Amino acid sequence: METIRQTFSVANLYLNASADTIYQRLMNTQGIVAVTVALSDRNVTVEFDPSMITADIIIAKIKACGYQAYTREIPTSDMLIPQDHKVSIKPNYRILFVFVVEIILLAILWIMHVTPWIGLIFSLYSLYVGRLI
Repeated sequence: METIRQTFSVANLYLNASADTIYQRLMNTQGIVAVTVALSDRNVTVEFDPSMITADIIIAKIKACGYQAYTREIPTSDMLIPQDHKVSIKPNYRILFVFVVEIILLAILWIMHVTPWIGLIFSLYSLYVGRLI
């Protein structure tokens, strides 16, 4: 019987109880010879007979325990979020500048007791300029 030793990365593997659950599930599977769970590295090393079980079945067994398993490194968050769902969170400093200037000028107009209509016109103009940026 020829065996293969393969290491799987497991996401969210932090507790000993989780490691025990995965260990018991895999050891009760026919074709698996040995299982080593490294909690510190979040890796599961499995020695198995490829004629009886495949890596895909092992991954399915780990997923049945409630954990994501991968044959390589755990994907980064960029790989988990589809490209069309990414949101840019870079601040737009030009819009921020327009609103800060607007607030400062409105405060000056309020202190000088300018009629509210002039302040309203200025506010609408600032909002319009902010949309164009």
